[in-house]
Amino acid sequence: MSSVRLGIVVGIVIMAALLVFGVMPAAAATYYVNWDTGDDANDGLSPATAWKNINRGEAAYGGEPAAALVPGDTVEVAAGTYKPGANPYFFYVAGEAGNPITYHANGKVIVDGEYLQGYAPIFLNGSSDYKVFDGFEIIHGKKGAIYSIYCDGVTIKNCVIHDIGQVGAQNVYMVWNEACTGWRYQNNVFYNMTTDWTYAGGIYIYWAGPATEMYNNTFHSTGPTAVLQSTAAVVIFKNNVVSEMHRFYGETD
Repeated sequence: MSSVRLGIVVGIVIMAALLVFGVMPAAAATYYVNWDTGDDANDGLSPATAWKNINRGEAAYGGEPAAALVPGDTVEVAAGTYKPGANPYFFYVAGEAGNPITYHANGKVIVDGEYLQGYAPIFLNGSSDYKVFDGFEIIHGKKGAIYSIYCDGVTIKNCVIHDIGQVGAQNVYMVWNEACTGWRYQNNVFYNMTTDWTYAGGIYIYWAGPATEMYNNTFHSTGPTAVLQSTAAVVIFKNNVVSEMHRFYGETD
């Protein structure tokens, strides 16, 4: 038997075994979210059956069903203003390297943290690796816009983050990265940090691993700092614009 024919036979056998034992990988799907017309009890698989909340695919609704998203999925978020209540939008499910879970703003999508007393409106928990957030506007987070801990491989791109913090608040950063590796920021705009505390700013990188990459971002009046890093973090900082800032902390390349 030729090597080519043998390879085909082996492939067929492996595929059959995967089917028999039920371990075929789930195909990537597109889900839809619409604050105005959606319902978290829907399946989210079409604009007509859209979810209401951006993170519905990450968490159970009333205990059932389980999280829907798998690596490679895309969540299309319709234009509108999304307001989490007392709690932020929590994100738990992990994508994979080269196969992330993507949240895409389809039009002008505003995430407004007006009703939050603490936290940031976007909260990435420890398992929420390999995510892409594309095209969102995030405002009015009293304790930040995005908070993350132990999350790797996340990309923030084409987002506008502004009017974050409050007078008298301390340790407020527009994005807080704690023990996160391989993050990438690209084509974002950060402006108007409203806290007057010394320890505040655009992005805080704390005990990061492999380099955080920042390309083509704009930081304007984000408080005392644009980027603050711990001694264990390395930041690749290229083609960014920084203005009306007290100082910039960080090792750059």
